[in-house]
Amino acid sequence: MLLRHPAAVLLVAGLGILGGCTGLLQTTPVPADLSPGTAAGAARLTEDGDHPLILRGVDGQLVPFRVYMPALITHHYLLAPGRHLLWVQTLADVLYPLPIPLGHIHCYVLEADLAAGKTYRLKENIPSKEAWVVQGEGPGEVIARGPLVDSFLAGTRTCAWP
Repeated sequence: MLLRHPAAVLLVAGLGILGGCTGLLQTTPVPADLSPGTAAGAARLTEDGDHPLILRGVDGQLVPFRVYMPALITHHYLLAPGRHLLWVQTLADVLYPLPIPLGHIHCYVLEADLAAGKTYRLKENIPSKEAWVVQGEGPGEVIARGPLVDSFLAGTRTCAWP
């Protein structure tokens, strides 16, 4: 009986948990300023893998809050083509195993002209304290830059958007 051995039980349980979590490893479309049925001609904003920024507002309206777990879920924000005012922020680091947010949150505002069917990345440029919208894969082309407008200790408040 293989399952009577403690290591085998742990292995089977671990594989079961890992198998159950693979459904979480996904790409999630988020209609930021569109109704869900108009996604075909949308511009798509994604989170950068190295320095992720999350989209918090479009054209002065807050985007509904989502659970942000960049290691497991990549959000694709769908927007109508055209010029948009974007509110973006960094994520807090988390002290494990307790879910305690650490560090500073940075808040940025930028304007970007987005084209239908194109994919863009939201990226924080830490040395220049700017948010970027980058078109294309890899280094890509920076099509918009926005300044840091607020910074605060994680868990103390939310971004003060201008």
